[in-house]
Amino acid sequence: MRYINVDNVNFTTVDGKTIVIKDKRTIPDYNIVTTIQKSTEELLDEIAIKSEIYGEGNEDLSYLLFEANQKEIVEVDFDFTKIGELKIPTTQ
Repeated sequence: MRYINVDNVNFTTVDGKTIVIKDKRTIPDYNIVTTIQKSTEELLDEIAIKSEIYGEGNEDLSYLLFEANQKEIVEVDFDFTKIGELKIPTTQ
């Protein structure tokens, strides 16, 4: 649902076909509640379901972790084993 208000744009592939895709979505600034230390093996959806984070069944909220830590994720070339500290945002 967070993408429903993002505009559609036309994208032309290298073979000349035009397809409709969603445009870029602006990532909001999040209210950071805390930071945690992340082990090298943990994935963000595994962290999201911890009881002290968002709780069981809330792996769909892992996008909040991705978005709140976007700069750090890009800086390590999306190698999640290199992320040691993780910002945890609120769900609102």
